[in-house]
Amino acid sequence: MEIYSFTDGKWKMYDEQEDEWVTVMIVKVPIETLLEEYNNLLRELSQKEEELNTITHDYREKQINIMYIENIDFKTLYGKANDDIRKHHFRTVHAELIQQKEALELSTDYIKRVIGLFKRVIDYKILYGDY
Repeated sequence: MEIYSFTDGKWKMYDEQEDEWVTVMIVKVPIETLLEEYNNLLRELSQKEEELNTITHDYREKQINIMYIENIDFKTLYGKANDDIRKHHFRTVHAELIQQKEALELSTDYIKRVIGLFKRVIDYKILYGDY
């Protein structure tokens, strides 16, 4: 029985004779394994998108609070009181939140690209009967 694993963006197959993991092309992976990993990626994507939506909501709420609601005297703090100064203040105060949001955006984008690749390979295998 062949054992496949998808790690670090590569498909690997365990070679029992050599007792090591060998990188293989995605078209060599059985369709059942592809479908299983495809489903796992869809679950992971939905979790990350939910987390991203929560962080984005917090981000927007905090941005509006700092820029318009809270009584911060930007004139004495920075010497000016325009929107660029307010945005700069928000970015410095909530830098960690912004980094977390950007990391989740990159992660969801990567997962969407991998899902797209898996979908194309699965469609190819189904269309040409290469199970």
